[in-house]
Amino acid sequence: MAIDTQQKMLLFGAAAAVRLLLFTVFPALPDLLAGRVEVSTPVTSFKRLQEGVFLHTHNVSPYDGGVFHQAPLLLPLFSLLPNPSRAPLATNILYTIVDLLSANALYQVAESGFSSVTRLFASPRKDLRWSSMAITAGFLFSPFTVLTCIARSTSSLTNLFILTAMAKASQGASFTFIFATAFASYFAMHPILLFPPLMVLLYDAKALKNKSTPNTTSFVVTHTLGFVVAIGALLAGSAFLTGSWDFLGATYGVRLLMPDLTPNVGLWWYFFIEMFDSFREFFLGVFWLHAASYMPGLTIRLHKQPLFVACALTGVFAIFTPYPSIADAALYLSLVPMFRHLFPLMRYTFLASASILYTSFLGPAFYHLWVYAGSGNANFFYAITLVWSLGMSIILGDSLYAALRDELDVERPELQGKEVKWLRVAYHISLVSVPLLFQLLQLTLFIQFSFNLQQQSHIRQTPNHIPPQHNIATMSNNVITFTPREMEVLALAWKCMETQPKVDMNKLASLTGYTPGSASVTFGKIKQKIRLVGDSLSSAGPAPPKNGSRAKATPSTTPRKRSMLSASTPPSAKKSKQREIKREPEMDFEEFGLCALDGGSGSRSAAVRSPGGNGGFLDGIEKYAWV
Repeated sequence: MAIDTQQKMLLFGAAAAVRLLLFTVFPALPDLLAGRVEVSTPVTSFKRLQEGVFLHTHNVSPYDGGVFHQAPLLLPLFSLLPNPSRAPLATNILYTIVDLLSANALYQVAESGFSSVTRLFASPRKDLRWSSMAITAGFLFSPFTVLTCIARSTSSLTNLFILTAMAKASQGASFTFIFATAFASYFAMHPILLFPPLMVLLYDAKALKNKSTPNTTSFVVTHTLGFVVAIGALLAGSAFLTGSWDFLGATYGVRLLMPDLTPNVGLWWYFFIEMFDSFREFFLGVFWLHAASYMPGLTIRLHKQPLFVACALTGVFAIFTPYPSIADAALYLSLVPMFRHLFPLMRYTFLASASILYTSFLGPAFYHLWVYAGSGNANFFYAITLVWSLGMSIILGDSLYAALRDELDVERPELQGKEVKWLRVAYHISLVSVPLLFQLLQLTLFIQFSFNLQQQSHIRQTPNHIPPQHNIATMSNNVITFTPREMEVLALAWKCMETQPKVDMNKLASLTGYTPGSASVTFGKIKQKIRLVGDSLSSAGPAPPKNGSRAKATPSTTPRKRSMLSASTPPSAKKSKQREIKREPEMDFEEFGLCALDGGSGSRSAAVRSPGGNGGFLDGIEKYAWV
């Protein structure tokens, strides 16, 4: 026992040293990682948390600016710490401690043995397992865990409370289990789906601990009411802190409705960028229903293995939630090694591992090609996130197959080692259903897009929707066009306007088939081109007469005066006067509908665009986001 304690302290000390060393040697690394979409999301970003703390300390609601989307109780916690930009040591130590506490909770879960032996089930391969120390070391030194800690994402706090809830449920501690689950749900909302399987785990732990099973009805009612009271207390405290209930829409409403379409490693953002507004609510419901539907089915079917169900749900969260990050993947991949006895039954471990490694290296490269280098488009990054989700789905589906087969080997020993066709078919259906679902959704979006374009084309070509003068011109086969001279006059007339014309973008969007934002961007480009043409024409001077004869200019000086001026002017001055300095006109970004977001320490505007010439649905769409 003393040796295990020494090994544990040595392991935790090494993990803390690695984190503090990275914080110290690379002081710019936290800010760099905090801006990466793979690590930070709009609902977990440390930069946005700093913005909320700044507004909170200046007696301004942190949710007024539409930037801060995190739990209100984080504000007083981080308000007590020094400013991370000037004294980051306290914040760095806090996140290091959070990781160590998470590792300690994972160690307790692994030590409980509920991964292979429960009240109703004992795996025939229960002796095949890794030590709790090895599982904890895998979590502490996982690159995903370390990067999340260095980026100071608030996902670390959510993972801490999820692991604590698992640990306390496996120990039969009701109060701390309810407390930890309530905090995890309060921070991220989706961990509320872990409450039913973890309550089953708590029930089994109490039954084994007390040598008698508690009354099921009273147990469920008591713990459910306790969980509701804990959540209500946290929400009431948040309302008291902020002075209103507006934080509900700014925190949980953002997670439910996904108004911020900043790219991430998930599957939602690309679909809802393509989505037409009229179908948005429907597909939001479909996506959330799909993500939530795993919990009841897995809890009922695998009620004998509640810890495995909770582990599988963390994998679902890492794939199918609106704003996932590598922190969610780090949690799931750290829990999988507890089920070492299932590895011999898994079939595609190499494919899954290769997919995760492949996307881990190419994901940042593809994002750089899209956003920074400008040599790619959004499809580059979204394609790699699809491969990432496929790899995670393979691990999830393969482990589900192994768990079902493990139960079958206990229930039907005569089938042990034999191929079961129906189980294999069910496994392959579950494995294919995930990408098939999203392919069907993408096909649906494509059909909607094509139908909308066809409808707009039909409206434009219908004579009833064409003004009378255009209708007459079309009927008489006279195409109305502008001559080059008329275009020049139009460009110069635009420069002569005393006030810029005010355009109703909503009406323009309805007439052109664009969204108001796209119509604003398109019209801004047209105005910019007209202004550039007018500038070039006005600098070139008036056009010559139509008869081609040039008016003879009267010389303003006599030959004698010109000779005197040329004699008094040095040669270098003559050459400098003859040179023409051509300057490109400055771009007026306000005409393009672009905006910058003040992040407290300065004005930041990060362009997330599709710069490629052939960008699919995202070609020409420009969005500006700040993580």
